[in-house]
This record gives sequence, C-alpha cells and structure tokens, in this order.
Amino acid sequence: MSVTGIFGVTASALVGLGLFGLITQATVLRKILAFNLLVAGGFLVFGVVAAVPQALVITGLVVAFA
Repeated sequence: MSVTGIFGVTASALVGLGLFGLITQATVLRKILAFNLLVAGGFLVFGVVAAVPQALVITGLVVAFA
C-alpha cells in the first residue's frame, strides 16, 4: 500500500470516528473531541494533494491548537 493510500484510509477512519462521536455522544467535551478528530481527518485529506494545501493545513493546525 502506498503512502497516499495509508493517508486516505487514516483520514477516512478519523472522519468516520469523528462523525460517530458527534452523533452518539451526549456531553459537550466529548463532542468537541469528536469534532477535533473530524477536522484532523479533513486536514489529512488536504495534506496529501500538493504543497499549497499542505501550507494551509499547517496554518489550520496552528489555529486549531490556539
């Protein structure tokens, strides 16, 4: 399996877990953590494509941690 395939599978898993957590969890903190997983999966999808989206992903990660 190529690196792009591994990133794709990992991104899909993170997005799936994030959506599952947003739908099933009742507490606000767990919903925030699930949303963080969802966003991380989205960042992985955009990070594989090219250099410009990678720069946007890095900027998004910095904003997400702030």
